[in-house]
Amino acid sequence: MNRIGNTWHIPTSVEPRNTMRDPVAGISAATAVFIFSGSQFQGPGEPGNQLETGSAVFFRRRGDALWSSLPMKFDGDQGNNKYYAALLPPNTFATGDVVEYYLRIPFSDHLTTFVHGSDTNSLATPLETAAQADPFSFTVQASGTLVSLDSADLQVRAFLDSGELTLAGPDLQGSPHANVITFFAPTVRVAGTTLPLAPIRDAKKVPNGLELTYDLAGATVVAQLTFPGEGVMQYEIVGWNGVVAEQTIVTVRSHASEHFFGFGEKFDSLDQAGKVVRTVTMDDPGIKRDHSYKAAPWFLSTRGYGFHLDSSAESLFDLRASHADSYSVTNPFPTLRFRVVYGPNLSDVLTRFTAYSGRPFLPPPWVFGPWISSDIWRSGGEVRYAVSNFAGNFKGRGIPPPPSSSIRLGRSLTTI
Repeated sequence: MNRIGNTWHIPTSVEPRNTMRDPVAGISAATAVFIFSGSQFQGPGEPGNQLETGSAVFFRRRGDALWSSLPMKFDGDQGNNKYYAALLPPNTFATGDVVEYYLRIPFSDHLTTFVHGSDTNSLATPLETAAQADPFSFTVQASGTLVSLDSADLQVRAFLDSGELTLAGPDLQGSPHANVITFFAPTVRVAGTTLPLAPIRDAKKVPNGLELTYDLAGATVVAQLTFPGEGVMQYEIVGWNGVVAEQTIVTVRSHASEHFFGFGEKFDSLDQAGKVVRTVTMDDPGIKRDHSYKAAPWFLSTRGYGFHLDSSAESLFDLRASHADSYSVTNPFPTLRFRVVYGPNLSDVLTRFTAYSGRPFLPPPWVFGPWISSDIWRSGGEVRYAVSNFAGNFKGRGIPPPPSSSIRLGRSLTTI
């Protein structure tokens, strides 16, 4: 009990949900601010048992003598770490205020630990006075630096200076706006040079959304951000105004715990995290690796949403293969339209996706039976042998014969 706990708060960290202070910047008086703490509870090093009772964030307006506090509640765990969170409600401070805060983290097996520091650095101490002397801080900005739009339980935020977008929605526990997806400013390649769409010069409301006017190296590009359906956010560039784009790239913050499933038929792996997926139709015989003849620019994320690049052309998904803290979607054409389909339950994501993309009809019974398939049948005798032994193989393995089944003949065999 003579050591402090291994606990931290780094506002710009990618944990536990892409940031430990949401949002990190662009905070106006009307912004609700989530503050997360992390602590190690198992594994090698200095694990400890953090207590929810007594865990708190202390905050004040710089210059005030007294500190206020809010309790921190258990939010979840990842790997060896547990996370707690508190919410600073909107309209607590005014534009121009500098808000200071520090965390108190009690343990059953370590000293009560106080966490303080900066946006990029977390310090821990057993002395509350040390934390009060060097607290975390942020400045409440004018609302003009941030525009937001609510659609049911989702909120999209556009940061005017950086061009970043965030989509916030409920987590699996139902906490409002607790799950935040951060999109960096889209980039556009023009005449061989890649340029960010930033800053946002103007933002105005349109039916069911926002229209954003970007500065692109002196030119003007217009995009619309709308909600075409429940739980579905659409982003589309609707006006290039003479800009000749060669390709567009969307980059999204991602944590190592995020996994990606989808892209149509895949032969290499179910989870595509750490891979580069090229969505183009290829019909390779034999070993296919990452090639597929049923490709789709769509995936499900374990963070409770789906991403759909609305394009029938070739595209490239770099799913943390190049950068450990983000994934990118490259559309090598002068267009950009994508949809984010929110859950947070993955079953809801699929329901909302198929509501606009289309749902398959119920196949006949034989589709659900066992299949015999091969890329290559060398002779009709090989096919007849496989069919004649089909029922026997089931019987030999103690499996009841299916009421229906099918055999797939590849293009290499036309007669049997």
